[in-house]
Amino acid sequence: MDQDQAPMQIAPFPPSRGPRPANMAGSAAFMLAGAFAATVMPVLGVALMGYGARGMYEAGGTKGFALAALVGAAAVAGMVAFEPLLATGTLSGVLAALGAVWCMRHRAATTLSVSLVIAACAGVGLGVDAFLLMQAGASSVGAEYTALIMETARATLGQGIEADMVLRQAEPVFQAIWPVLYVVSATMNVLSAAIGSHLMAARAYGDPRMPSIARYDAPMWAVGVLAISVAGLGVSFSPVPYAEVLRTVCATALLSVRMIFTLQGFGVVLYRLNARRAGCFFRVILLTLLIQLEATLFVVSVVGLIDVWANFRKLSRSGSHARAQQ
Repeated sequence: MDQDQAPMQIAPFPPSRGPRPANMAGSAAFMLAGAFAATVMPVLGVALMGYGARGMYEAGGTKGFALAALVGAAAVAGMVAFEPLLATGTLSGVLAALGAVWCMRHRAATTLSVSLVIAACAGVGLGVDAFLLMQAGASSVGAEYTALIMETARATLGQGIEADMVLRQAEPVFQAIWPVLYVVSATMNVLSAAIGSHLMAARAYGDPRMPSIARYDAPMWAVGVLAISVAGLGVSFSPVPYAEVLRTVCATALLSVRMIFTLQGFGVVLYRLNARRAGCFFRVILLTLLIQLEATLFVVSVVGLIDVWANFRKLSRSGSHARAQQ
């Protein structure tokens, strides 16, 4: 299939009702509703916050975005007064919504900008939890999360000598990768907020088209991060100062950047499915198997890494070639 040819639509877009201008007050209400809904249903709540924040930006431009930030700050303050333990999730959701809207405001979010938003959200969540745990007298966030992961793994594996042996062998891995939990949580928040932002943009501009994952192209800097992470992991097993910290940072960066290559791998898969005009049933079965099985998911990420050089989809590339249109 020619790369300039539009991909086959599994379900045709409905007729557009034309642009519908965003309303400042209504968008602010959506953002407040999302902030409180996020305490019960995080994905839906953050999507509503993204929808509302994007509406406020479309209604008032930069001033509208500043007002959205004030509304988000008020929601966090209200949550602190109402239930402080839930304020961290609300804060992360507000930051994800604001970051996603800011990246997508010109209908073109780059991999770098989205990655920086995810890193910022993960860092804020980690910092807040570290402060709260220190106030409670805990030793460290890493120790608490490692213990939590170990308890979850023990509940899954059960009791017995074999289970104890597996857990002892896996504990160093858990100690190195625990910050990935924050990265995954931040990624889900930003993705949810991006969906909400896109829905509001589709309403405001009358254009319901979704971004095409089949044309996603990862940036070269991701390869550099991958190489540095692998090298750092190797160094962390030698007698160097702060080896455990280095191992944790490199393992987190490695697993985080893997998400980029996994997305690129799915782009290759979807491109081939579009080229062969595969049906809905086969697409659902194949994508479900690829997502559910860790072995196939690893293969998809390797395909994405190879595609950076092989360019299986024959995409036209220039510079960082890593702009994902929303």
